[in-house]
Amino acid sequence: MATIALTTTGVTFRPSNRHITAVYTDGTSAWVGTDNGEVHKFTLATGAYVEKLIQVSGKVLSFALSGTQLLIGTDEGKVYEYVLSTGACTEVELYLDSPVTAMSINSTTIVVCTADGKIRTYTIA
Repeated sequence: MATIALTTTGVTFRPSNRHITAVYTDGTSAWVGTDNGEVHKFTLATGAYVEKLIQVSGKVLSFALSGTQLLIGTDEGKVYEYVLSTGACTEVELYLDSPVTAMSINSTTIVVCTADGKIRTYTIA
């Protein structure tokens, strides 16, 4: 088995004494979700806090990123689209009845996994 060499950047981040429930990185930035629906961004290279982006309904459980679209999945079965370039945030109407535990997105497809064991795919129009 190969060994992964790790180094720490010394990043310590605890937003408003909330529990961190999800994290996503693109290699440059990291987005952190909390148990009360907050989404925060920080820079990986320096560990510098950038900003609180948004607060959504429910506990943030998952993220997916494609270009400037950050998808946010919650324990209420909701998916939100946050547009990084504008700060606009809207609920994506998927009508899920189970927590969104994992997601993936590319230019044509969104894949959503929920706690009830279902995997759903959606074509982006």
